Amino acid sequence: MKVDYSQFKDKIKFWKKIIEVQEFFGSSPPAVFVGRHGYPKVNFGILSLPEISEQAIIYDYPEEWYKQRASFYDILSYRAKLIYSRSKTHVKKSERFLDKVQEIVPAKKNVDVEIKLKKKPKLRLWFSYYPPIANPAPIEKIEVSSNPKIERKVQHVIYDTDWNAREAVYFLYKKGIAISRIQKMFSVGLIGSKINRKLVPTRWSITAVDNIIAEKLLEQVKQFDKIEHYEVFFNEYLGNRFFIIFIPNYYEYELIEFWDLDKNVSVAHDYEPYKGRKEYAYQTTGAFYAAKLACLEYLIKIKKQASILIIREITPDYIAPVGVWKIRETVRDALGKGPLVFEDWYLVMKYLSSKLITKSYFVKISTMIKNMKKQSSLKSFTTPG
Repeated sequence: MKVDYSQFKDKIKFWKKIIEVQEFFGSSPPAVFVGRHGYPKVNFGILSLPEISEQAIIYDYPEEWYKQRASFYDILSYRAKLIYSRSKTHVKKSERFLDKVQEIVPAKKNVDVEIKLKKKPKLRLWFSYYPPIANPAPIEKIEVSSNPKIERKVQHVIYDTDWNAREAVYFLYKKGIAISRIQKMFSVGLIGSKINRKLVPTRWSITAVDNIIAEKLLEQVKQFDKIEHYEVFFNEYLGNRFFIIFIPNYYEYELIEFWDLDKNVSVAHDYEPYKGRKEYAYQTTGAFYAAKLACLEYLIKIKKQASILIIREITPDYIAPVGVWKIRETVRDALGKGPLVFEDWYLVMKYLSSKLITKSYFVKISTMIKNMKKQSSLKSFTTPG
C-alpha cells in the first residue's frame, strides 16, 4: 500500500535530523526486527532511540498503543524515531551481535545501549505485518549500558532448552506476558528446545505465536456446550470496521475482508472447519490468526463453543498497514464490550444489512453460511429487503 507522506513533510525533516548520527547512547524499548528476504541468511537487528529515554518502551508496545487509541500519526511518530541497527547472518549461526540482541529482547523495560554504526541511517519506512520499521543502518558495535530487567518466569523459559516451543509460548501467555513480547523472544531464538532454536523472521513469528496460543485455547473450547443465542459485536479502529458474529453451532471460523470500499471492492476470505485447516491462510494472512486468537479468548471466558464469522471492512481511512496487532487488539476490545443478542438469523441479517457498507455481500462469499444452508440449521437466509 502506497503511503502519502505529504501531510508529514515538516515532521519528516525533524525525524531526519534526529537520526543524523553514527555513534550514540540510546534506549531500546526493547525492540527487534528479523527480516525474511534471502532466508536462511537474513537481516536482523535492534531498534533504539538515539537518546536515553525512560519512556522508550512505548515506541514498541502495540497493546498500549491500542489502549491509548493511538492514531496512524502517533504510531508513525514513535517508529520514525527508532534506528534499526542491523547485521546479516544465517538463522542458525550464533555471533556476538546476536548474543547482545538476545540479552536485550526479553527485558520488561527499556534497555540502554551504546551503538556504533558503519554509516548513518537512511530515512526509510516499511509497512507490513509488523509495526513500521524505519531507518536501517549496518552496525559495527553494540554494548549494553544498563542491566536488562527480566522476570523469573521469562528466565525460566529462556534457560530451559529442553522445553518444547509450543508449551513454552503458552506458558508465557498464561503467565500474563504480552503477546508482542513473546513474539519478539520467539523471533530471536530464545524459546524452545536447544536444537530447534534459531532466528525466525518477525513476520513468521507473529503468526506462529498467535496460532500456537489459539490452538491451545481451541482444545478447551471444543469441550464446551454451544452458545444459546446469536451474538454480534462491533468495533472500529484506524479505518478498520469489524463485525464479529457468534453462531450457536459447533466450532468453525471464517474471516471475510473487504478492501477499496470507495472503488471496486476487493475480497479476501479464509475458512477453518471444525477439524482445522492444514494450509496457511493465504488470503487474509496474519489477520486470520490474530482475530481467531481474540475470539477464542472470549469463548474461554464464557465457557462456550460457537461458530465464528468475522467481517472486516477496510475503509479509505486506513492509510497504511501498521501491523497485525491492531486486528487482535480491536477484536479483543469489541468482545470485551458485550454483544447484541439475537434470537434468529433473520434478525442478525437485518442488523448487518443496516450497518455494513458492503450490506449482505458476505452471504455470497461465506463458506460457513453455505454449509449451514445445506444443513438447514438456520431458520432463514433471506436478506431483509
